[in-house]
Amino acid sequence: MARERIVRKLATGVWQFGEQILIRWGKDKQELLDKSYSPYNARHIAAAKKLRAIRAEENKIGKLGNDYYLFPFESAVDRYLNLICNKKTYREIKSDLEIYWIPKLKGRVLGAIHQTEIDDIKSSWRKKDGSQYSSSEIKNRLIPCRQVFKKHQIWPNPVDGIEVQATQKLPVDKYEEPERQKLISASNRFDYTRRGDFNLILILGFGCGLRTGEILAVTKDCFSDGFEDVHIYQSVKQDGIDTTKTCQHRWIYIPVWARESIRKYVSSLDEYDFLFVNSEGNIIKDRKPLYKRHKDIHQEMKIPLQRRGYATRDIYTCRHTRASELISQPNTADAECARELGHGIGVFQRIYGHFINSFSGKKDRSHLDGVAVQNHGLHLVD
Repeated sequence: MARERIVRKLATGVWQFGEQILIRWGKDKQELLDKSYSPYNARHIAAAKKLRAIRAEENKIGKLGNDYYLFPFESAVDRYLNLICNKKTYREIKSDLEIYWIPKLKGRVLGAIHQTEIDDIKSSWRKKDGSQYSSSEIKNRLIPCRQVFKKHQIWPNPVDGIEVQATQKLPVDKYEEPERQKLISASNRFDYTRRGDFNLILILGFGCGLRTGEILAVTKDCFSDGFEDVHIYQSVKQDGIDTTKTCQHRWIYIPVWARESIRKYVSSLDEYDFLFVNSEGNIIKDRKPLYKRHKDIHQEMKIPLQRRGYATRDIYTCRHTRASELISQPNTADAECARELGHGIGVFQRIYGHFINSFSGKKDRSHLDGVAVQNHGLHLVD
């Protein structure tokens, strides 16, 4: 490196080298940081100081540095996955890494991957219609990649500092009562494999507020003797039967209007039969045929699939409609509604806050006044 390119000293052992940062430690030990570090940025200079301190400490104790810097990315992924004990978490993380990261970073060593490259990969993600993914979806994809670098002690971590622009998600929608009646009545003409199966999927959605995966995992033995309750303890995911989203069991009340339809449907099933199966008699992991029937009913009955200001309606909207119905009842507390839907109270209030506000009306808020403060000789001045 030509010394004449060094412009100025930024800190102990940290120098500006052209438009980059150069760190020095020990005798004749130096490293030119990549261009993502700017010598004009105070945060980048502070990060360079930390990195220089790490290099100096490694040199002091005789370490040659972190061997994982030369580790191939795909090998690092395998090593990281071996550290994950939870089966469910393992599957989700493995899927994200194989879909979004390994194809882009395969063959690269960890130490050669920079933040700008991670940012370019993130920016390339687009939905089929060309729109961007939500901020929460992007953050969830970044997490496993960040952990791969973190577990291998790569510093600075190239995923840290990646900015994710917040997106405004549209509030969930519900069906009005006439729309709900049309959907249930018309669904009898859209059977999937058994007579009345799609009709019952909508009934369990509207009546019990179940998630789609929970509906598809219901068996005959889940119902109580009088069909007053249904026991929810499992869910159908893309790779088969799994726990519910919250990993909890719950008993859900079945409204009186829905019980007779359920009783008639399950009467011909054996005790442990799944209510809903595909043409091969197996659980329904591919939901696309169900989504198509849902859209077809809307077109036939001239029910809008999306209302202005709300998210697109799908089978999940049956669940949202049940939530709205529960919230509208004057004697039903938020905690009880959340328990019926399998939510934590905080998540329930965040998702359905606009429903809660619409049914709250004008309430007596005098209890918020607290203790009155006496006027001690203060006078208003005109």
